[in-house]
Amino acid sequence: MEEPRPARRAVVALAFVITGLLIGRSADAPLPVTLGLGVATAVAALFVQGRLRAGALCMACALLAASWWSVRIEMRPRDDLSRALAPGAPTLVRVEGVVLERPVARERAGRFAPWAFGEAAHRFRLRAERARAGDAWTAVSGVVYVRVRGGTPRVRAGD
Repeated sequence: MEEPRPARRAVVALAFVITGLLIGRSADAPLPVTLGLGVATAVAALFVQGRLRAGALCMACALLAASWWSVRIEMRPRDDLSRALAPGAPTLVRVEGVVLERPVARERAGRFAPWAFGEAAHRFRLRAERARAGDAWTAVSGVVYVRVRGGTPRVRAGD
């Protein structure tokens, strides 16, 4: 039997990783299940040979990629700022925190300036510490991009 070329192996492994990411994105498989099965199939691959080993490693790639999706993309800290927002509905939220950088002017300039929408504005990042979406303040974490239209905001990094 002919051994597959390394480039073909890499393409097959990548295909299973992408499949795992798609499974992690679309299925609501719990993290302990996908992670446990991924580790179990990787360990099982140590004890088998031939096509069975290749199949176990392919399954491990898919299951561990689905686990990575759950951990890295879907899991958010309990105090994440996005939890204070109602999904799909515009919400006015007051935020307190620390300014991370000086405001930078974003002006309409260049060849396409006459067709640009909006007016000149300043932009900076703010590390959120508290948020108020209703009646009470809540401790939060996250970074907010702030856009201020009109004059220069009177804030500095560290404020």
